[in-house]
Amino acid sequence: MKRGVKLKFFLGIVSSAFFLALALRNVSFAELFKALAQANYFFLIPSLILTFLVYGCRAIRWHYMLIPIKPVKISRLFNITVIGFMVNNILPVRIGEVARAYILGKRERLSKSLAFATIIIERLLDGLTILSFLIPIVLLFSFPRWLKQTGIVFLILYLGVIVFLFLLNFFSQKLIQIFEKLIAPFSPWFAQRFGRMLMSFCEGLKIFKTKKQVFWICCFSYFIWVGYSLILMVFLYAFHINVPFYAPFLLLVIMATGVAIPSSPGFIGTLQFFCVTGLALFGVPKSEALGFSIVFHASQYIPVTLLGFFFMWKEHLHFKEIAVTQEEEVNDKAGSVEGKA
Repeated sequence: MKRGVKLKFFLGIVSSAFFLALALRNVSFAELFKALAQANYFFLIPSLILTFLVYGCRAIRWHYMLIPIKPVKISRLFNITVIGFMVNNILPVRIGEVARAYILGKRERLSKSLAFATIIIERLLDGLTILSFLIPIVLLFSFPRWLKQTGIVFLILYLGVIVFLFLLNFFSQKLIQIFEKLIAPFSPWFAQRFGRMLMSFCEGLKIFKTKKQVFWICCFSYFIWVGYSLILMVFLYAFHINVPFYAPFLLLVIMATGVAIPSSPGFIGTLQFFCVTGLALFGVPKSEALGFSIVFHASQYIPVTLLGFFFMWKEHLHFKEIAVTQEEEVNDKAGSVEGKA
């Protein structure tokens, strides 16, 4: 690994250790084992079905995004998506997204930069969808003041992103020039790289060709995150945790925010801490919440990782191949778009 990657990996390990220590602090292990023993593990079956339905929705959404560039079979996109999440589970600095762009580009002979641009837009859609869950919940129901203020801040951010995307779509060249001039006095290198990244992102925005396409992309964005909320709901039933109907949606927002923080492969520590923190808002004891987070995490980690290994074998891919291209792709992802295939 290059020095920059090693540093990110080290910081991720430190972050995971810190949050895991916070999650384990003042935990009664007797209560933790009791919660694990009393859980109804039959619910692992519907959660597993829902998990792969969610990955199917991710593949279908990606399919709709790629239609203007090149129609790609949903089955292939499903395989690549699972491989990407598996790579995130076991390799550092979350190169799973880079791996997805690399594999898609190689298998379908597409521009890897443009493939990566669609993945960036995916992440933006995910963030906006999650925010749309948070805002009505914190504004309509009783929560601590700090959480309501957070909701208002995110509402402003949500509207700001929409305005920025509108301007970027219609005035891309002018906005990129403005950003480059503002950043250049501090770091000419970063200004140039940031400009190329924005240009790549603008190229990605051009995939939205019709209202029908946008409609289905947005629909499947909601299917994905409603699916994750249902998985959380299933596990809440499994652990006999009684919470309001909107609790899984708020818990999902909190956990998604937590795993966005740099961490070790697989989001160990950050997921546990933010899951415990989210359930604490509903009065769930820490030991019980930790047990819930461990089983939920394992249910998402193990099946996806195993299936990802299978799809890697099926696609005749090797970790060495991904590792060799890692630095090249990370540096190139902000580069200029090579052009549509």
